[in-house]
Parts: sequence; C-alpha cells; structure tokens
Amino acid sequence: MFGQKSDEEFIEHLKRQSARRRKLGVGVVLSGVAIAVVSAYFTIQIQGDVMALADTLLNLGSNQDRALLHAANLVAYSTGVRIGIALASGAFIGGASLSYGAYLLWGYRKERLLLHYHEKAKNNIHV
Repeated sequence: MFGQKSDEEFIEHLKRQSARRRKLGVGVVLSGVAIAVVSAYFTIQIQGDVMALADTLLNLGSNQDRALLHAANLVAYSTGVRIGIALASGAFIGGASLSYGAYLLWGYRKERLLLHYHEKAKNNIHV
C-alpha cells in the first residue's frame, strides 16, 4: 500500500492520469464557457423583463403618484443588484473554470517531459 512503485508502474500511472486529465480539462473548459454564456444570457433576459415591469408600474398611475414611482425604483434597483451579482459570479466561475481547464490541458510539463523521455529511452532513441 505504501510501498514504492516500480518505474514501469509509475509511468503507467502517469499515462492513465494524463489521459484522464485531458478529458477532464476539455469538460471543465466547456462547462466554464457554458456557465459564462448562460449567465450573460439570463442577465440580459432578466434585465429586459425588469425594465418592462418598471415601465408598466410607471405607466399605471399619474405622474403625481409617488408610491408607484418608488415601487418601480425599488424593483429596478433590487433586480439590478441581483443581476450584477449573478453576472459577476457567473463570469468569475466561468473564468476560473476556463483557466483550470487550460491548466489541465496544457499544464503538468514535468510529467509530460518524463513520459516523452521515458518513451525515447525505452526505444533507445538518443536524446
């Protein structure tokens, strides 16, 4: 269990890890893009709905009705704050997913070099 692996076992473990890492990296990158796009789409969609609701509230009463004006302002403000939080968190999570996915796809240079040179040494190719 805690014993040291042979070189071949270690190399096989790295190969399996590398194959899984590529699949996971692609999945994480795609999910990051999806999160960012869905977040932006729903933000635009909700913004349009809220503006229509605020316009409707304003058009219900006369210009002198301060209660309706105040209600419309509150609805627009609270929804704007929620939209801002949703967009910022969606962009952050999407960006973090993209960067982690890129790290999974193109990172781990030492392991890639070890596998590359192991294959060359195994095939007796001079480096």
